[in-house]
Amino acid sequence: MLITGFGIQCFQQITGIDATVYYSPEIFKAAGIVDNSKLLAATVAVGVTKTAFILTAIFLIDKVGRKPLLYVSTIGMTVCLFSLGSTLSFVGEGSVGVALSILSVCGNVAFFSVGIGPVCWVLTSEIFPLKVRAQASALGAVALSALSVAFVYKCVPETKGKSLEQIELLFQDGYELQGSEVQLGDVEHLVLKE
Repeated sequence: MLITGFGIQCFQQITGIDATVYYSPEIFKAAGIVDNSKLLAATVAVGVTKTAFILTAIFLIDKVGRKPLLYVSTIGMTVCLFSLGSTLSFVGEGSVGVALSILSVCGNVAFFSVGIGPVCWVLTSEIFPLKVRAQASALGAVALSALSVAFVYKCVPETKGKSLEQIELLFQDGYELQGSEVQLGDVEHLVLKE
């Protein structure tokens, strides 16, 4: 139960939906929308899509089932994100690029909102026994936070005050990142130069 609850919450977060929604205006600018009113309209379309498909999920979740919605959601999101990346990389700016970008972002939001977005919380509330349901559901979110602390400690170097070259050295082969404050580039400041 814990693996299922933790896994579904983890995958819901790493789908990248927050980045897609948050950066949708920048995505649309990259596709070629320059007029602020059109940019606002495209961004509002994302919000309307999200709301409409959350309401759709309410009706489908008990009729279709949780797993089918999860399959449709994750496959659809994968296709939409691939389409968005391809559009921005190969089609570029212009009316076709704008249309495909809006369709891809709205599609991504729609597939998330009809599936993994709401199903995650419904499923985690259903799989745990009643006496520990609240604590177990919260454990998934807590585990994600704890995992991020461990990841930052082990894998993320301090980049404050370092040049791009020094940062690049931090990720070279043969250098194992440590969680301490002193990093490879800091040695220059500790050694006296003659």
